[in-house]
Amino acid sequence: MKRLPKQMHILQGTYRPARHDGEPEFPAASTKPPKHLTPAARAVWRQEAVPLIENGVLTVADISMMADYCQLVADYRALMQEIGGCFVVDSAREDGAQVKNPAWQIARDMLQLINAMRLQFGLSPVSRSKVTAPEKQKPSSEWDEFSAEIASRGRMQGNE
Repeated sequence: MKRLPKQMHILQGTYRPARHDGEPEFPAASTKPPKHLTPAARAVWRQEAVPLIENGVLTVADISMMADYCQLVADYRALMQEIGGCFVVDSAREDGAQVKNPAWQIARDMLQLINAMRLQFGLSPVSRSKVTAPEKQKPSSEWDEFSAEIASRGRMQGNE
């Protein structure tokens, strides 16, 4: 069984500091898509990567794999549009039998890779249930500060 990185343990709620000392920590990724992506892949980035970045799931270490994922999804969508529902083609055989469109097999292979990568990023319902995003800090209100001050005064006076 391969070992999960510290960040995944934190997101899943199974992090134990004693077991993860010395592991590298990576900063959050930028929401800007990498420049080498095609326009279609950049659209996929905005749709699927940005929410993960904003929720603290993706770090700079994940950029390359997420870029590959986005390009693969864009290429898959383009191929499916090219196939246009034509899953069989006339063959060059003498009997004129129809055969499976070779592009369809390529599209199926691409979809298999896409779904495997989705599992890695928590982009499927099952994998998402295993990964929880870190809680966002709520901005404190004046009442929170007031009640914290009252509580600390009570502790100082020995009332607690």
